[in-house]
Amino acid sequence: MKLRVASISKMALALGLNGLIEAGKVDPDRDASDYLGWRLRNPNFPERPITVRHLLSHTSSIRDPEAYWVDAPGKLQDLFSDPAAFAVADPEGGRAPGEWFEYSNLNYGVLAGVIEGVTGERFDLFMQRALFAPLGLDAGYNWSGVTVEARRNGAALHRREGGLWRVSVDDAAMRLADPAPFRAADGLDRAAYLAGYRPGDNPTLFSPQGGLRASVIDLGRLLSMLKRADALAAPQWRYDPAAPNGKTEDDFFTAFGMGVQIVKGAGDFFRGRTIRGHAGEAYGLYSGAWFATADASVDLTIAFAITGTEAAPRRGVHPTFNVAEEALMRLGLTAAGAAAAQSPPAAPD
Repeated sequence: MKLRVASISKMALALGLNGLIEAGKVDPDRDASDYLGWRLRNPNFPERPITVRHLLSHTSSIRDPEAYWVDAPGKLQDLFSDPAAFAVADPEGGRAPGEWFEYSNLNYGVLAGVIEGVTGERFDLFMQRALFAPLGLDAGYNWSGVTVEARRNGAALHRREGGLWRVSVDDAAMRLADPAPFRAADGLDRAAYLAGYRPGDNPTLFSPQGGLRASVIDLGRLLSMLKRADALAAPQWRYDPAAPNGKTEDDFFTAFGMGVQIVKGAGDFFRGRTIRGHAGEAYGLYSGAWFATADASVDLTIAFAITGTEAAPRRGVHPTFNVAEEALMRLGLTAAGAAAAQSPPAAPD
């Protein structure tokens, strides 16, 4: 069953972009402005280029303004007229591009613009062609490209309000909309707008930061691809408590790669193993797509989605996971350990 998987969408975008990096079409250390076709600079650090690597690792100095999208027919560049979109200089330093981590959805709207600038394709269509179709996934951003059958059987996200379950996103009308839904000014002819869309104008249309609709099985296949993408999973930033270099959101973030969150197990929770992947939270949903080594012989891949939350679940033993997420992670680890115990021993040389 397909549903909105929230910020795991960022990890999927990174996988799609990584194909362009591996093909030599995108240099992660090049000024992103070169791909966007317009100058992207933090006005407080005008001489410091913002690179693709900075955007992927949330070290770009871009911050989320109140809205990190723009309704059609507006343009992505319009968002950067708001000074709230950038970090300001700090008297103690550490806020320029490349120097400070702060998680920002807008980074991934810009990265979708990089993709459109390089390929000349609309972001959602590129992701279908370059990532989802080759993997055999019936998935897409804001339902774009997802089959009618999968949309009809897709899941709405719910919240409990006033003692009643209420749909917070993806009711049947939204899932089956044609064209696929995107934010637009009242009265806009959506089909005509898409027909005349120029790549690079507004890649926030299909929510690159959180709009992927996919099943948990689909997420498992994306994780299998991530395991082979060493450059994405390598740490680009680690928190330094002795000389604070980022905003950890109460230790939710302690290390980050390129589109990949890096978590170290603690205590009896994964016993010091490194866990890589991405978390998601939106509209009453908590989701996760993670991989780790369960023991010396078994790799653990786990994807989950929890919806229908009434209030934020309390934090678990590990600051990155709430109690519901942690229970599922522990269940996966237990299952992987049991599988390892039942595996026949390797034949002697």
